[in-house]
Amino acid sequence: MLTVVISIATQTVRQAGSLEEFSEAFIGRVNALASAYTLLSRDNWTRVPLRDVLEEELRPFASPLEERFVLEGEAVLLLPRAALAFGMIFHELVTNAVKHGALSVPDGRITLLWQVERQNAKDHLAFAWTERDGPNIGHPLRKGFGLALIERSARHELKGEAVADWQSDGLSVTLKVPLEAVGHVTARAGR
Repeated sequence: MLTVVISIATQTVRQAGSLEEFSEAFIGRVNALASAYTLLSRDNWTRVPLRDVLEEELRPFASPLEERFVLEGEAVLLLPRAALAFGMIFHELVTNAVKHGALSVPDGRITLLWQVERQNAKDHLAFAWTERDGPNIGHPLRKGFGLALIERSARHELKGEAVADWQSDGLSVTLKVPLEAVGHVTARAGR
């Protein structure tokens, strides 16, 4: 855990333009890790529902969640390492949405959909984050640390990939990861 925190601190300080910017980003990322650790501790470091990880990261930004978010997908239980990675990924996505995207305006909404898909004789968890009714954002001039962290976590921690697409009214990010690397499905229906 300390290695992860040191890595987050090092990368955050490289991207920060000021001490205040570093402090806000670093504390947010450490809090995201702490939230995932809390869920894992609650479940005795076994498997944690994907929905719980999502709701934990989203709760501080919208209450009740149903007003700004649509969460829909199969009941997936995440392995501890995957829960930590997804916690960091969701934190980066929601932080970006609050600063620049759909959650920076009153009418912005986010849809989070996930399902298990069969590809090359293996099951993959396909996850889509879609912002809508946000400001016209356009493609950024440079890739920030948040997107780099999302891509790196998807590739290294989850053995999959993340693809970002900047739409006119918000960011869309798709993740596709092998199910065996993250956990397993417990039911074929979601809310």
